[in-house]
Formats: sequence, C-alpha cells, structure tokens
Amino acid sequence: TPTFVISAPNAVHVEIDGLVVMPPSALQANYLPLQQALCRTVTRRGHIFYGTADSQLVGALLTWLQLLSPPCEITHIPTSGFHCGLHGPEAQPQTLARIKRCMVSTWQRQPYLLMRRLALALDLANILAAGDAQRLVRFCHVLRRSYARELPLVFTSQRWQQSACNSSDHAVSWQHAAFGLASAVREISLFKRLFERVSRKGNVAVRLAAPRQHRFWVLIRPTAATLAVTAQQYQQVLATDSQNMPASSCWHPFFAEDTSLYALAQALGLHQAHCATTHYPQVALTEHLQLSGSYLVAAITSETEFAISNGRTKFLRLPPGTYDYRITPLPNYYLPATRAEIARGSIQWRNQRRNHQVLR
Repeated sequence: TPTFVISAPNAVHVEIDGLVVMPPSALQANYLPLQQALCRTVTRRGHIFYGTADSQLVGALLTWLQLLSPPCEITHIPTSGFHCGLHGPEAQPQTLARIKRCMVSTWQRQPYLLMRRLALALDLANILAAGDAQRLVRFCHVLRRSYARELPLVFTSQRWQQSACNSSDHAVSWQHAAFGLASAVREISLFKRLFERVSRKGNVAVRLAAPRQHRFWVLIRPTAATLAVTAQQYQQVLATDSQNMPASSCWHPFFAEDTSLYALAQALGLHQAHCATTHYPQVALTEHLQLSGSYLVAAITSETEFAISNGRTKFLRLPPGTYDYRITPLPNYYLPATRAEIARGSIQWRNQRRNHQVLR
C-alpha cells in the first residue's frame, strides 16, 4: 500500500510494498505543508489517491510519481487523486504465431514450459484482438487453475490477475490485460533466443544390472553452477536485445507485490530499477542467481523427469552444465509409492553439437 511518510522536518518519502523512494532533489525544497496536507492516503487496484487542493504540491507529487513508475501514465483528478493508467501495445497475435511456427517446424524436442506459456499468451492475444469478453472470462478460469510454473511471469502476479480478470471497469480489464500480454510476449521472445543460443541436443541411456524389460523413473536436476552460468548467458542475450527496453521504474504496478517476483522480473529484463535513492529488500546474490537460473533452465529444457526402459535411450535438449540424476523404480499408480533409490550420479552436458550420456 503506497503511503507518503514524513521522515524529517523538511523531507518526505514514499513507501510502497516496502520500497522506499526519496523525492528527486528538485522536489525536496519545502515539504512542511505535507504535515497538514497528507491527511489521508490510500491505494486500491493501482490507483493512488491523495486528498489536497494545493496545486503546487499536486504538481510536485505528480512529477514525483511519474518518475517513480514510468510504466504508469499518472493523471490527477481533484475529486479522487492520482491515477496510474497502464497502456500496453495493441494485441498482435502474428508475433506469437511466428514464434510458434519456428518452435514447431525447426526445433527438436520443444521445452514444455515455454510452449505452454506461448499457448496461453497466444490465446490472450487472440481474445484481445477479437474483443471477446466471454472468452476473457474463460481464459481467467484457466489461469487460476494453472500451475504458476506454467505461466508467463506477469500472469503469476495476483495483482495482474485481479485487475485483468476481476475489475469492475471493463476498459481497465482490457487495458491491463494488454499490458500483461506485452510483458509475456517480451519474456517468450527472449526465452526463444536463449533456447536457440544455449540449448544442446543429446541422448541419455540407462544401463543397469537388471533385466532389459525393467522400466525406471529418472530425475535430472541442474547444479547451482549450471543455474548461475545459464543466468549469465541470459544476461548476454539481454545485452544484445534489439527490442526497446521497457521503461525503467522504481516501482512496478504488478511485479512489486513480492520481493522475489520483483527481483526475478528485473533479472529477466521485464523492468529495470533505476532509482539511486531507492531502498528495496534485497535478495542475496547467490539466491538471486539460483532464483533466475532455476526459472530460465526450467523454461528452456525438455524433459527432466521421465520413464525409460533399461538399455534404451532418451533424446533431450538441455543447457550446457552439470546435472545430478537419480534413478528410482517406475511409480505404480495403483499401489503405494515405492521410491527406493536404485542409482545416482552426475552427468556433464557439454557445449557441443551432440551429447551422449550413460546413466549407471
């Protein structure tokens, strides 16, 4: 909840979601009137309300809030206060359709999570292009029943879901849905480039001292070093990104609801924090790399859990690095689970045209 706080006789800062922002130096001249003028500040669904008739103070705060969150188009209505308006680009299903054609026609072993996020974004783009309100309602039902890992990052924001799906103002719902779609398209486009840049093909074979007809369950997990390297490679993709970078912001209307969500969106290049005088609860570097690396690797890998017969091979696409594996009996869905470990070890997925690994 955004609140204006007087921290010193002549200074005021704003606190939103634990984010502390001092006013720009040009606006710090004299804030003593705030002690009388800031009688009530509340926020609701992206709207910042401020009750005052002081035109000079209103002008200063209008400038301040625009600097605070450039994605917002800040307007002031005397009867209700400051409003954050979000304007995403018009829905363009063709952009996502081109990505889909590329994935289907040229990729071998498509990554499930990225394909799922593409399908959801393409569905929303078609809904917005058609202006079908009933389909948007059905789309929102699908969102709420989906796993968070299957959604583009902005779709996981409870604030975005609330504003796009539950707003009483129809125009606001469509406006915020378009804003979220633009973020999802950017994420998917960047992940497509990362997949094409780092993903490597290969085969994994299981050869254990057991009859050939025996089937097993294999779990493959990237090590922390692999996650960190993938996160660094993604930063190279961001550095060469030809698209216009999103406007820098101290506070994002959808990503700032949670520290981890805010940090992950920043790491993915979905927004950039530019405020030198901003104090936000920081995520430790190792945790930050783990967070972004896990999200990236999961999005651009093929299967990391699968059933396989002894002696057979499985075709995979993984980012280069080290992976730990565990082999357990194939789960029997009709009997109590028995997950006794049969074998474990690690494999090195190399940065070469083809990999071949044997799990023993």
